[in-house]
Amino acid sequence: MASDNLKGLTKAMQNLQLPKAAKKSLPAIPYEIILHIFEALINLADDPAVTLTWWLTYELTADTKLVVIDMQPCPNCKLPPLKSRFAKLRLPSQVNRQSRALVHRRFPRLYMIDDAGGMGKQYAPVLAWVQPETDSFVPFFGSYQLEHAMAEHWYKQAVVLPTPAGFEMLQHIHHLWLPSLDFLSGLNRPGLRALFRMPNLKDITVDTRDIVAKDKIMHPGRLPIDGDLFPWLHVWYRHSAAFNRLWAEFNTRGVRLYAVAGGVKKKGVVIELFSTDSGIRMRYLHPNCPCCNHNAPKYSTIYHSKKK
Repeated sequence: MASDNLKGLTKAMQNLQLPKAAKKSLPAIPYEIILHIFEALINLADDPAVTLTWWLTYELTADTKLVVIDMQPCPNCKLPPLKSRFAKLRLPSQVNRQSRALVHRRFPRLYMIDDAGGMGKQYAPVLAWVQPETDSFVPFFGSYQLEHAMAEHWYKQAVVLPTPAGFEMLQHIHHLWLPSLDFLSGLNRPGLRALFRMPNLKDITVDTRDIVAKDKIMHPGRLPIDGDLFPWLHVWYRHSAAFNRLWAEFNTRGVRLYAVAGGVKKKGVVIELFSTDSGIRMRYLHPNCPCCNHNAPKYSTIYHSKKK
């Protein structure tokens, strides 16, 4: 169905680009209708079910000092997600200045590095189109390895003390994705403070690497970390006192911290983590137990008791 819509809209746009001789035989199309066609094409590309993940890294030659790398190249896909987005946005971005402005209002463009050819860095032939409301970004992290220390240092400098172009780029980062809990450590204070400088950051999602059974009974409310269900998260929790203090700054800004199991970013988001005076606490996003009142306040501090 979406494919048919795209074909129809594309044909309509192609009619707008006909030679003058051909256009004389066609009735004039009101510009309001043309704008609706632009919006419809952009809406096709703006599918909330299709999100991209970008690796954020340092690049000296860019005026932003920051660039992105597509983390979902999917060479075996019939049409990789990034190419699909480009295909849907190419036409409305090329008609005129107003149509291009409509595209860039929802899909700002960022410098992109083409990483498909191996370790050598080179700019992609086109800028990336990102969707800040749905796309996620992975911050550069050297995993405490000495060989990556200098690159990580320059990346943090570019975030904490951005150039004017870099600051504009940081405005488009709303969601962060962390592939492991190593990033959320008291040892990584500079990395966490760099995240705090991202002006429009809304949430951070981390992969716990734990595996959760689909039939797990989940209770509402803020609960202690379940070590049986989340063994890796519990190990992190036992050493998270310093992080608990650091995260308090993010709490004041309303930044949310989510954790997933098994690396599934959408359906796998199972808990939200909170910084409290008693340490880190968790809350299931989709409680399913039959024994509790699921209509209780969203951020209830009453812990579930097995004696209920």
